[in-house]
Amino acid sequence: MNTAIIVAAGAGTRFGGDTPKQFVRLAGRPILIRSIEKFDLCDAINSIVVVVAKETVESVRSLVGAAEFAKPVEVVIGGATRAESTQNGLSAVQGNEGVVLVHDAARPLVSVDDIRQVVRAAEEFGAACLAAPVADTIKRVADGEIRETIDRTELMSAQTPQGFSVDLLRRAFSSNHDLASATDECSLVEKLGEKVKVVAATSLNMKITTQEDLKIAEAFIAGSRDGRPRIGYGTDLHRLEPGGPLKVGGVAIDCDLQAVGHSDADVLLHAVTDAILGALSAGDIGSHFSDTDEKWRGADSRVFLEEAIRMAAERGLAIGNLDAIIDLERPKIRPFIDEMRQILSELTGLEIGRVSVKAKTGEGVGPIGESLALSATATVLLFPSYDQ
Repeated sequence: MNTAIIVAAGAGTRFGGDTPKQFVRLAGRPILIRSIEKFDLCDAINSIVVVVAKETVESVRSLVGAAEFAKPVEVVIGGATRAESTQNGLSAVQGNEGVVLVHDAARPLVSVDDIRQVVRAAEEFGAACLAAPVADTIKRVADGEIRETIDRTELMSAQTPQGFSVDLLRRAFSSNHDLASATDECSLVEKLGEKVKVVAATSLNMKITTQEDLKIAEAFIAGSRDGRPRIGYGTDLHRLEPGGPLKVGGVAIDCDLQAVGHSDADVLLHAVTDAILGALSAGDIGSHFSDTDEKWRGADSRVFLEEAIRMAAERGLAIGNLDAIIDLERPKIRPFIDEMRQILSELTGLEIGRVSVKAKTGEGVGPIGESLALSATATVLLFPSYDQ
């Protein structure tokens, strides 16, 4: 069980304004929610603990509840210092197994893959820290004068998340009595004589401290998403044989035909999945869920669609609408279309008015018309998620 502790209890005095910076909106959404979302999207994280100031607990719980994260998110009260806040978050972690990551809420741009790499390094080495090379020339200064130029080849700027085995981080806190001077969790672990593995950051992971930082982060999001929608097109076809039921769009239709496939052969969900992957330029459904892999034999195709949606969300994209066509001679599926739309609405998070499913026949011509096969096509429109 791997847990992320997101520390958001600070006052953020350098940021200015009446609103604590973790609640300030970045590209339309609170900075804190954006930070939580990154860990919610990471498959290496199982649960999340958010540490906040006592006076903001209820408002944060409301924010978290409205966000409807997939993973459990617990909100706890922080302490007078960062170390105390982290310790309070650690107290909410059950048991001593697995890895715990500590992250600053003010770093909402961290990449999901960097989070995953820190988890892996912590699992292997016991402690890991995301860090970036120092780009500027560093000078040692005294009395307003440069006294020395520091060799920066071995210098890196420590970031978060920082990851540790749960047992190691608990020992680090219990063995250090001067928590007020601790600038980060790695320093506590270092005092135990333990080594910390460095994971090089692969993307901008700036800490939003000032109003200028917020502007830079806004520009980064706008530039990385470029504000442009993406269109994806997907298609799928399956052979029909005697049997039943026939599963289409998540609906099991009672009839004398069934689709043949390695998974449950849900042609509509396959087409929608392929359309999303196409919009992401991420290959096709077969490249992610091979029909030669026994893991996917008989699998519910909802799993495929959910993974494609997760991949889109990881890239900051959400579905704007989808339009699909099912080609099938029999059985007549028009009576089941509303149920299919409802299922797609629930899976994608779209309001049902943005989900279109249509039915066509083969007019007795070809494999479709002779009830030897059924097919589906789908088109999806993806938008940057902060526009949704």
